[in-house]
Amino acid sequence: MQVEDLQRRIAIARAAIERNAEPSRRKAVGKTSAFWADFFSLRHVIYPDLNALMVCRREDTLVGSGDNPQGSLEKERAYCARVHHTFKGMVNEGIEKLPESAFGSPLVFEHGGVSRSANFWINAVTTSRTVDFARQFGKKGPLRILEIGPGWGMCVYQLHNVLDVESYTLLDLPENLYVSMLHLGTVLPERSIEFIDVDGEVLNSIKPGSISACLPGAIDRIKAKFDLVLNSFSMQEMDLDSVREYIDWIESVLAPDGIFVSLNSHGKTDLTKPSDYRYEKFHIHHWGVHRRVPGGFFNTIPYEVVVGPRRETTPQYPPEYQDAIGRLMRFGLDAELKEYCDALVAGDIRPTQHDILTGYNDVLTSNSDDERSRKLQALKAKDGSAIWPLIAGSLALARGDKAKAAALLEQSIKQGLSGFALVRARAYLAALNKSKLEPIDGFDPVFAYPDTKQMVETGDLNVAIVHIRRAFGQE
Repeated sequence: MQVEDLQRRIAIARAAIERNAEPSRRKAVGKTSAFWADFFSLRHVIYPDLNALMVCRREDTLVGSGDNPQGSLEKERAYCARVHHTFKGMVNEGIEKLPESAFGSPLVFEHGGVSRSANFWINAVTTSRTVDFARQFGKKGPLRILEIGPGWGMCVYQLHNVLDVESYTLLDLPENLYVSMLHLGTVLPERSIEFIDVDGEVLNSIKPGSISACLPGAIDRIKAKFDLVLNSFSMQEMDLDSVREYIDWIESVLAPDGIFVSLNSHGKTDLTKPSDYRYEKFHIHHWGVHRRVPGGFFNTIPYEVVVGPRRETTPQYPPEYQDAIGRLMRFGLDAELKEYCDALVAGDIRPTQHDILTGYNDVLTSNSDDERSRKLQALKAKDGSAIWPLIAGSLALARGDKAKAAALLEQSIKQGLSGFALVRARAYLAALNKSKLEPIDGFDPVFAYPDTKQMVETGDLNVAIVHIRRAFGQE
């Protein structure tokens, strides 16, 4: 694309945003959450001009939705190495070699024989799982895709290189939509870039071959059906009222054989529990942990949920089961919860599973540590898995009983703790015992997470205790 063409597109995008931003904000779904307002305050440029746009991936223009500057070239190199180490095993074969455009002048470094940015690897995991779900549960043939909160559009670009896309609709806040429109118009020139205004007649279809952009306030206009709806890590950052409005709208625009892929957690805003997403309104195809290890040691751990329109045979999905599973996932548990996830999806929770899930839900919503301890003790006889000593050990650590915490965390490991829960348990033990933390199944948490390295080297578990308190529903 030539400079003049990009300059022309900037004028079009800016005009579309300016005439729609305020009408969108006046609607409940168009509000900017306090969480996102904080991110926008960190950007020195909200709507970059021509020169700023050409280097936007090296600046702080995309904070919160894309590249976050590390401060120097060497820090960028080290950060990319850590990200690649963390996510390389979760990227599907072939996707790691998808092209990365030079739009915005990204900083790229060679890993695994290809030069890519850290943001590429992060998005490649989301793309990989979305492709998996589209092929396993979705419609065959060209897809009408809707993405809510695409950020600056890396995943959009990657999905266009993997899936058969009939049309792609972007829905985001004005500060992000401005950049994604310009990015995608540059890297996908064969697609026409359309803008859907907030006000206007009802839209019953989206133009094939287009990338259609709109602000949240436009959803009342859109009655078109979508085969794949994607939201990754942005509903968890919205206000509860906005999420409820989105969920109701998604239910109305999902095609009969369409799927909604949600990669989100709770506890960042006023979404306090998994059932706030109201997945029980749909037919649940899949429920599990997204990413075997998160991007940061203390990062939110999202659950991946794939749903479609309800059927006559759709079982009931009691919210307390959803809440228990999602709350336990915040401790890093994954494989240990698979039987409960599968039973929830099948609508076949056995009495013993019911007792265990409702028991943990009670523990994780208790008002005091003494109450938590009493309820945990009552659960001990019912749950012989590695879950019980992990939760009990985490509570002991939060209460400052280091000896008890160490004994219980050791017990959880002996009882078969796995995945990221095992990484966390070993890291806590290394800090408690002032010992070395070795790589676990090829993953080196000391290399991947600077805060883990500091915790293990100093023995300071204060940040870990704050994190555990949050997992128990406390600030």
